Amino acid sequence: MFNPNKVSTKPNNFSTEHIYKFYIEGLLLDHPSYKAKRQGHIANGIVFDENGKEVINYKKFKITLATINSTFGDKLIRGYVMDLLNKLGDLYIARIERNPNNLKLNYLESKRLKKQRLADGEEITDTNCRVYYTDDEYIRLKHHKPANLRNLRFYHFKTAGGPKGYRRKMSREIQANTSLKALFPLIKYN
Repeated sequence: MFNPNKVSTKPNNFSTEHIYKFYIEGLLLDHPSYKAKRQGHIANGIVFDENGKEVINYKKFKITLATINSTFGDKLIRGYVMDLLNKLGDLYIARIERNPNNLKLNYLESKRLKKQRLADGEEITDTNCRVYYTDDEYIRLKHHKPANLRNLRFYHFKTAGGPKGYRRKMSREIQANTSLKALFPLIKYN
């Protein structure tokens, strides 16, 4: 039951199953003659029309959504700005100038340096194994939220990680073709 005195402080993250559930609920409301059947652990996993012909199932939906997301990501890498519609803002890739007063630690290189110094038998201290990023800028996916968006802090986008994730794909493509950086706007450090 809804409690108006309790305010959520953590945004919900929706998976493909949640999106499929919302989509199927709308589809069944729009087409009352359609029937749905459980598929595996997903309620309404397969939807049939009035003739018994399959309209959609979860597997097809997931493949379609993955294709759309991949195309969406490719367009972002090519410098497009994606309007999220419904006044949710825009997504784009930007080059962000580093703050020279606030150095960021490169954890991977620091870990490698520490292992190398341990193998060489050198003394390890807190400061002699730290490697900081020295490049002038970095690349980030930005979400520009309009000022009139209610509950502004609850809308966030996190790109997929992992071996097939968008963050790695974006990183690999930009490192392979550094001329892509010219397509992204530069956000200056204030």
